[in-house]
Amino acid sequence: MSDDNLMMYETQHFGFTPQSCLDGMYNAVQEYIYSMLKAGEDCVLEYVARRSSHSSSLEKVRQGTQLLIDHMKSHLDMTFELIELYIAERVFTVPPGVLLPEDRPHAAPLANDADEERRLNAKLAELRSRHRQEMAIQALLQAELEEQRAALEALEVTERRLDDLKRVWRGSVGTDAPQAFRFALQHAQRLRERAGALHVQRSPAQEPAVSTEGAAAPPPPAE
Repeated sequence: MSDDNLMMYETQHFGFTPQSCLDGMYNAVQEYIYSMLKAGEDCVLEYVARRSSHSSSLEKVRQGTQLLIDHMKSHLDMTFELIELYIAERVFTVPPGVLLPEDRPHAAPLANDADEERRLNAKLAELRSRHRQEMAIQALLQAELEEQRAALEALEVTERRLDDLKRVWRGSVGTDAPQAFRFALQHAQRLRERAGALHVQRSPAQEPAVSTEGAAAPPPPAE
């Protein structure tokens, strides 16, 4: 992959650089091939050591293993270049419709300026109307609060006056006002009952009726 194609957007999308991932894949395959060839070389060296004691034979085995490694490495490089291009184009390429979260607002189509202005003006008018309503409600609540304060002050004044009257009453009469009121009501009730009894005794329904038997007839009218 060339240096001018760093795939920065893909790096932001996946959270890692595609080149680092491809390099890791190449190193893993190469390490697997080397370990496999090394294991094969050990087996061949062990077999040759049992058959021959000449060191030249063992050296030929090592040289053959190195030639095989170089051959496979060259083929791996050519093959992996094709694999790298395929993965970069088909796997790590972000489609045009896929956007990062921070880029999505910029991709939204811009509204018409006139429509946007009308929408903002309507929203502003609505906010102003709600503000006026809230101010009116606040004024009503403030007036109600002032009335409650005035009523509370009047109630406190009345309670203080009643307390003063109670103290004056107890100082002059010697008893509490409620007891004095009950006594006055009882006395007034007795007076009312006596007045009613006297009225019944003097009623015309209790006086004797005058008899009209034997009375002289009135003279006839003059002709």
